[in-house]
Formats: sequence, structure tokens, C-alpha cells
Amino acid sequence: MARLPLWVYVGIGGLLLAAVCAFVAYNAGAESVQREWDASVERGKAEVERLKAEANKITTVTEVKVEYRDRVIYEKGEDIIKTVEVFVPSTAKCELDGGFRVFHDASANNAVPDAAEIADAGAVPPQTLARTIADNYTGCHRNASKLEQWQQWAIDQCEASPECDADELRALATHLNRVPRL
Repeated sequence: MARLPLWVYVGIGGLLLAAVCAFVAYNAGAESVQREWDASVERGKAEVERLKAEANKITTVTEVKVEYRDRVIYEKGEDIIKTVEVFVPSTAKCELDGGFRVFHDASANNAVPDAAEIADAGAVPPQTLARTIADNYTGCHRNASKLEQWQQWAIDQCEASPECDADELRALATHLNRVPRL
């Protein structure tokens, strides 16, 4: 059997040494990447849980406030309607003609009144008018309360976000909530 020159053995040894080094480096890199990946996943899970907890806290508080305020406004509206007989006596003789009923109903439905409907419309007794107005305003106050609660919810969400300007949103809500009075 012929002997191989020394350089062949050195070459084979060098190739084996390079293969072992590559294998060790690859496994070390894979372990490092896996550790970084696992740590990143854990940080992501923790952040998701934190955000869920904050979101649930804000939503729960808002829902409780809306339900309570809506009930109070409804009960107050019912009390106001009960006082119609005191402030608008049934002996009042100033009934409004059918044209007023057509005008009021069209306005309530956001429609242009039709003059042809006046002939079929009955007169409006003052107490009926007062009850209808009080009921309409009660509904208006309920809607305004819901709007304020939605605005507060939006402000709370905005405060939780670094990209949002809560003061600007608060100023806009204040401007929108102005109620015109007679």
C-alpha cells in the first residue's frame, strides 16, 4: 500500500477542522437566535396582556356610566311630563290648527312640510303639544348624554395612545356640546 503524502493528511485534517468549526458556529448562532426569538415572543405576549387589561378597564367604566346617566335622564323626563297639567291647564282654549301638527311632524322627521296635508290634520291641544315637546327634549338629552360618554371614551382611548392629542380632542368635544337656548 502506498503512502499518501503529508499534505493530503494535512488537507483532510484542515477540512475536518473547518467542518467542525462551521458546525459549532452554526449551532451557537441558532441557539442565540432562538433565545432572542423566545424573549421577543414573551415581551410581545406581556404587552398584549397589558393592553387588553387597559382596554377592558376603560370600556367597563364607560358602559356603567352610560347606563346610569341614561336612566336618570329618562326618569327626570317622565317627572317633567307629569307636571304638564300644572303648567299647561286643560282649560286652555288656544288649540293650534292642523298646520302646526304637519309642520312639527315634518320637522321632527327632517322633511319639508307638505301644505296638502294641512286639510287632514287635526288641531293640537296645548297639553299634547307640551307633552310632545318634553318627550322630544328628554330624547335629545339622552342622545346628548350618550354623545358625551362616547366623547369621553374617545378621550380615554386617546390618552392611552402616544400619537394622540387628548387636549385637542377635549376642546373639540366642549365645542360640540354647546346647547343653544331660547
